[in-house]
Amino acid sequence: MADFYQVRDVFRWVRSPAGFAEEAAERPRDKDENEDFSRQLDSYFVPLARLHADRALLSALHAKQYRFRAVFGEKVQAPFQELRTIEAEIVASARMLTRLAKADARKAKGFGTVRELSAEKLQEDLKRREQHEERIWDTGEEGDEIVRRLDSLVSDIEAVCRPAIEARRT
Repeated sequence: MADFYQVRDVFRWVRSPAGFAEEAAERPRDKDENEDFSRQLDSYFVPLARLHADRALLSALHAKQYRFRAVFGEKVQAPFQELRTIEAEIVASARMLTRLAKADARKAKGFGTVRELSAEKLQEDLKRREQHEERIWDTGEEGDEIVRRLDSLVSDIEAVCRPAIEARRT
């Protein structure tokens, strides 16, 4: 149960929009990136670097899934699966935002296909980008979906583990 508390805190850190330049030092760079474009790509890379930095903790928790199932049964599988899903969504969104930014840069330089998009399609594109950004960054706003899901999976684990912990105390 304590590992889930720790992982929830790790995901809060992973999704913090504040980043440091050295966090993106491992990001492969294109030779023609300007400073603003590099900062944009760095901001999308930071959540990936942070997840990688805490890979050992995440792997150790995922490895405990089988012991949890042996002790508590199938009902504990859902929080583990939800955690994997959240992690995958963050990774996929960070990668998608990077791809979209690079495609935009290529189009701005005259490479690639420039399509005329209707106002409706532009709004759909903007909404998709915002959804990806909402997955990778926690702005601290009420109703953050990832925070809600993390809190919910922690509550689910507490509901399973707390009775066993209390039973051992008596």
